[in-house]
Amino acid sequence: MRFLQMLITLEDRQMNKKQVFLILALVFWLAAFALKVNAQETVRGSVRGADGTPKISASVKLNGPGNYMALTNANGEFVIENVIPGTYKVTVLQSNRYQVFTRTIPGPLELSVPW
Repeated sequence: MRFLQMLITLEDRQMNKKQVFLILALVFWLAAFALKVNAQETVRGSVRGADGTPKISASVKLNGPGNYMALTNANGEFVIENVIPGTYKVTVLQSNRYQVFTRTIPGPLELSVPW
């Protein structure tokens, strides 16, 4: 009888170790997933015309895993912070003209428009 109790106790300990291992593995997997989901990028780029002139006050919109918008400065440059990595439809709009690009973040957004 004593041997059976020892065996059951040993099996309980083994089961507890397995459960602890599975729980820890699940926690680490969830933490890694959360870090990947929360990984965000700062996107810097510029918009220039076909002749190389900077496009001032052009609207740059990103639509994809997230939606973002920025305006270009006097040098045609823009910065968008906290962007979720992924593939985006990038739309540049200025006056009544627009151009659509497909880009992957992270990556540079050096955009050239035909006007």
